[in-house]
Amino acid sequence: MKQKLFFLFAATALLFVAASCTNDDEVAIAPAADEVTVQFALDLPEGIAERAATRAFGDGTKATQLSYVLFYATTDSQAGTTSHEYIYKRDDAKTFDGLHTTLELTLPAERSYTIVFWADCGGNDCAYTLGEDGVVTVDYTKLASNNDNADAFYAAFDFQTQKSTPNATTFDVTLHRPLAQINLGTNDLDQRIVKGDDASPTIKALIPHITTQAVISKAYTKLSLIDGTVSDAQAVTFEHVGFPELDIDDSFPVEGYSYVQLCYILPAEDQELINVTYNLNSGDAAIANSPIEVENVPVQRNYQTNIYGKLFSQDVIVDIDINPDFNTPGNDVIHANPQALQVLLDYGTNGGNVTISNDQTLTYSGEFSSNNRIIVRNDLKVDLGDNTLTSTNDYYVFDVYSGATLTLDAGTGGIHAFGYVANAREGSTVIVNGGRYTTDADVTSFQSQGGEIHIYGGYFEAQKWGGHPWTLNQIDSYKDKLIFVYGGTFVDFDPSNGQTETPAINFVADGYKVVSEPGTNSKGEACTLYTVVPE
Repeated sequence: MKQKLFFLFAATALLFVAASCTNDDEVAIAPAADEVTVQFALDLPEGIAERAATRAFGDGTKATQLSYVLFYATTDSQAGTTSHEYIYKRDDAKTFDGLHTTLELTLPAERSYTIVFWADCGGNDCAYTLGEDGVVTVDYTKLASNNDNADAFYAAFDFQTQKSTPNATTFDVTLHRPLAQINLGTNDLDQRIVKGDDASPTIKALIPHITTQAVISKAYTKLSLIDGTVSDAQAVTFEHVGFPELDIDDSFPVEGYSYVQLCYILPAEDQELINVTYNLNSGDAAIANSPIEVENVPVQRNYQTNIYGKLFSQDVIVDIDINPDFNTPGNDVIHANPQALQVLLDYGTNGGNVTISNDQTLTYSGEFSSNNRIIVRNDLKVDLGDNTLTSTNDYYVFDVYSGATLTLDAGTGGIHAFGYVANAREGSTVIVNGGRYTTDADVTSFQSQGGEIHIYGGYFEAQKWGGHPWTLNQIDSYKDKLIFVYGGTFVDFDPSNGQTETPAINFVADGYKVVSEPGTNSKGEACTLYTVVPE
């Protein structure tokens, strides 16, 4: 959602201080019979106040200087477009105090305006430049990592002024962060350099000698504050720096992890996937696990991406999560993580988006049982890409409860299960958009327990039980059709003649049909392939 807020007031207010417009590059505002006063009460988001109290990166306290650009706004109602004429710009016009400041202007009445606000650390060393066109340009050579001076916020407003009234009108304005914050953390600083040797120093003891370089595959250099669009993408390198100065044991956004590096980039408004490479050095020598290459990292405006795991262990283990507004769970990228099951369990409960960035095996504790399943209580989207998620449990991988939707997206990847892939309970929905789904046990791949299952594509192969595979199945007490197939290829299972039901059900959606041909299954054995295509 664009952070731009539109104000169409039958309002009273705006005020322009004529004496302040004396710069040669400013456009003079013609005298008017009526002038009005407007006050802007400007705040940074409420959520970062808690971070400020705990002194965390991204607490907003370094974005102290407010700049702004004012425009006339002319709307062509027939064309549906708005043009902007520059009036004037003020750099470092106000200072935030406790995440708040106010601004008062005097402007001619009965005019339409757009004003854009930008808050950053200010000064000549700041990495951001606000132009008269309302475009902010980022100089990444000044945007050093492990430096919260890179934090920034913005807002844009359209408004109209009416004839003068006795009192000024005050507008409450909240600025939002246009940046993505990318954090790198680890939880193995207490590991010995030589494992098993108590006399060997720990990784933590080497911190003064360790530096980290981050190579970002894509970041933007320009942001239009008027419409929120970004442009001029490029690869960015944040040069080697030491660990952050904050208390590394307490400040990382994920409990139990310590900061290694932080950087800000300008991303797109909507989520995009980038690649990040970390080069870790100790003195002039590279750390054994360096470089750490993490693919398909989600970044998004006003989101915090946390990359964390065992960075200095023999086997690099990395998680990634991305939090909207630096507060609540949004997305999670799982990379080489034996705790992938716990991540999915958490997101099944809270909802969100999960990306699998490499092949994963869900590691279960204790006996195989119904306790070892991912219960989905809120909408969950899992993007498997070209990676395979393997489950060794003989029960459901995903058990979707009423009111929740599970969406599985995949390219050549998918899920290989010892038991069921997914169970849809009454009032829930499962959506499959491509991928490979195979099972080893004599059980159903996708089961409806009263919920709807919609399959738009993919490859589906289940073991035979009772003479045929139970690839798709509805619990017998639900007689109405609850599984709808719009595409995909099924091994030895004809979805238009579902023999798992009595009587058989045609699971194929209206407007589609099944074509069959001989083929081979994933084990190289002869089979019949049933593919659903449009009629």
